[in-house]
Amino acid sequence: MAAGDPSGIIYMYEYDGAEGYNLHIIDTLDVNNAFLTTYSPDLDGNGKSELWIGGDSYGSVTGGYTRIYMFEAEADNEYEAKFCIDILGLFSWSAGNMWTDDLDNDGTDELLLSVDAGVFAFKCVGESDYELLLAIPNPTVTDGNLWPDGANSYDLDSDGKSEIYISGQVHGDRYGRSRTIIYKTDIVSGVDEEPVEQKFNLFQNYPNPFNPITEVRYALQDRSFVNIKVYNLLGEEVMTLISEEQSGGEYKVDFNAKDLSSGIYIINMNAGNYNKSIKTMLLK
Repeated sequence: MAAGDPSGIIYMYEYDGAEGYNLHIIDTLDVNNAFLTTYSPDLDGNGKSELWIGGDSYGSVTGGYTRIYMFEAEADNEYEAKFCIDILGLFSWSAGNMWTDDLDNDGTDELLLSVDAGVFAFKCVGESDYELLLAIPNPTVTDGNLWPDGANSYDLDSDGKSEIYISGQVHGDRYGRSRTIIYKTDIVSGVDEEPVEQKFNLFQNYPNPFNPITEVRYALQDRSFVNIKVYNLLGEEVMTLISEEQSGGEYKVDFNAKDLSSGIYIINMNAGNYNKSIKTMLLK
């Protein structure tokens, strides 16, 4: 688990067995207000999960900028910045957030960034290389009575495509009203003459963090015996979500952690030769 501070120092909290969680300082960014953080489960396919962290700074020339760094682990407690995203002229006056979601349904998540100017999605196009996939301006910014709170995405209407929703508070309203704008996404990963073959995949659970139920989505390329189990950070199995033979296709299963304590858990999927793990956080 990582966090930043107003001066750009990045702190990493790692579980070290009997000693519990220990604090490590992994870097100091050349950007202030490093409050934007998220984790992604190996977007570029190099076998390493990514840690994204960034913030913004005011600049007299550009009016400010937002800068996001992508870190990967090189060794125990050693992290190296592999990629940097700069958005010039964007200095946020309110809180933002980052998360990942598979907007174009190609089996790999994109990185999404929400700041008060809107939502930006970045797609991996090679190892440690990303490009802008879409940008949605936040309409609440154009209304002086509204302040944006953040955004997120989810398949609200169960059509297999995530919607992006942006929320804002109405300032000066005595009833404390808020407004949410929902955007339909119609992004495709490419045009193919033949149907795209279904692949094995374990998607990031949603919501994350969660309390006490989160949805785990996965895909099978063909008929397989699939095991999806949950482990704590000691490697101890705490729950089996799925252990059965299933036909090819996409599935969803709920992880109900009502009897577990708060902390980070590992969800592992094994089907044939496919094996993948994701991290999730339970907050009670």
